[in-house]
Parts: sequence; C-alpha cells; structure tokens
Amino acid sequence: MHQYHDLLYLQTSTDPHSQTMIQWPDKKEFSTQALPHVLKSILKLYLRDIKLQRETAKRLLNINKRVPLYVCDQLVLLPLKPQRATIQYYVNAINIHHIEHHGTHTKIHFVNQHTLVIDEPYALIYRKWKESIALIHFIKLHCFI
Repeated sequence: MHQYHDLLYLQTSTDPHSQTMIQWPDKKEFSTQALPHVLKSILKLYLRDIKLQRETAKRLLNINKRVPLYVCDQLVLLPLKPQRATIQYYVNAINIHHIEHHGTHTKIHFVNQHTLVIDEPYALIYRKWKESIALIHFIKLHCFI
C-alpha cells in the first residue's frame, strides 16, 4: 500500500495530459484520474468511505462547506476551494507547518519547507485548518476510527 501520510496536497491539474497533480515532499506526480476519483482511491486504501467520512466530519464539526476528510491520524485532506471551483486543492492538514497572510492571498508552509500560495482569505484557511486538526481529536474521542 502506498503511504499517503507524506502527501502535501492534491490539485486539479492544469496540464492537458493529466487530471490531478499530486505533490509529495520531494516530487510531483501526475494522474490521469480526476481528483474525486483519486480521493476515493486514497480513502479506499485506508478502508474508508468518502461519503461516510464527509457525513461524520459535518456532524462532528457542525459545518457544511469545505468539509475535511479524515483518512488516518497522519492524513486529513482539507479542501481549500469551493466544490464548484475549476481548480481544486486538497491539502494534508497534518503536514502544514504554518499559514501566513500574503496580501490578498494565503501562503501555506508545509513541514518540508515547501509552500503553496492560494487566492483564498487567510482567516478562512486558518479556521478550516484548525477544524481539520480538531476533527482528529473528535474522532478519537467518539471512537470512530
């Protein structure tokens, strides 16, 4: 089984020959599968169902939009863009070192010095990151793992 806990983020690819870009600490990979299919495949490897994970997170966090997906304690996938956005990003909230305001954008720093700049408000991204971390604790508390 491929270990996805090192994953930094997934992104809808802008390359015409691939559909999803997978960013690792040391390399980029490109997949011909669409991002939703890649997400389902990752969750399936960890014996998780994407619909159940979304429903559980919605209920535990009392949110409806940009719902994080708990995969394991080392992998919580946080969507950074609305579902209908053309370019989607799912970051591994666990591998985020810190987040900073960068003009009208938000700069995400990962544990390996890699960065991602996204055109979303800092306060929103920061709040969603904290919700993702809280999700791990709520899941452990309620024994959903």
